[in-house]
Amino acid sequence: MNRVILPDVELCAIVRDELINPAGGIEDFVRSTAPFVGRMTIVDTGSKDGTREKLRGLQKGYPSLNIAEYDSSMRDAYLFVDPRVMMAGILKPEEMLADTPNRFSYAAARNYAVSLTQSKWLLVLDADERLTPDDFGRIARLRRQHPHARGFNFDFRNIYLGGKDEVIKAESRSALNPRLYAKNPDIVFIDGWPQRGETLRDISSENMFKAGLKIEKVCINVGVEIKHFKSTKQAQEQFSTEWRASKLGKSPADLPSFSQVRRVNPKRKEYS
Repeated sequence: MNRVILPDVELCAIVRDELINPAGGIEDFVRSTAPFVGRMTIVDTGSKDGTREKLRGLQKGYPSLNIAEYDSSMRDAYLFVDPRVMMAGILKPEEMLADTPNRFSYAAARNYAVSLTQSKWLLVLDADERLTPDDFGRIARLRRQHPHARGFNFDFRNIYLGGKDEVIKAESRSALNPRLYAKNPDIVFIDGWPQRGETLRDISSENMFKAGLKIEKVCINVGVEIKHFKSTKQAQEQFSTEWRASKLGKSPADLPSFSQVRRVNPKRKEYS
């Protein structure tokens, strides 16, 4: 077996109903990442399509793979409030915690996943995102060149089925950069910052918050794209609409557009 390229790095991921997805599914996710990192922690957040069972089966061949489960009863214990929201008077803490009890929180699930990790460095990826072997090699070289960096920022390439790619540069200060960073208790995930007049149940994304830490000043742009494989734009928009209309309480597998949004994107083969 080849030597692990990033032995002190741990993949930290949350998944749900990812047996099949545009990037090839959960098995492809594990097999394409495991050879390059020292450990993997993957938290299943309520899959109904066999994702959890597939992960348990894969665990036999990947001793570095740690599998855990998260459910909505754990939400409030791992939910953080963005102090900017408090200062702006947009939302009060009691409103946040009194929100729809079954509302799914990406941020809380990610914070729980982080709490389970054991490595010094974390790599945050979703099950429909990929890095290539060449990407991992470039990351390793840059880490050697910049030993004092505490985080690494990535570009993002959204790869749509039947449509043009969209590239988001690291310089745009994506809310989810850095994706590779030294584990630090001051770095947490928070639910998307609502606009005035909205409540958190209108928000389905999450951001990073670096409490008291100017991490941007000690981050390096790696010039590597995280490839995010998607279905068609129409299917993505329909799924997002249905997900929000459910107040983030239903399982994705129960939404009408689920089968369309999980279609395998053949462009995945171009990034092996």
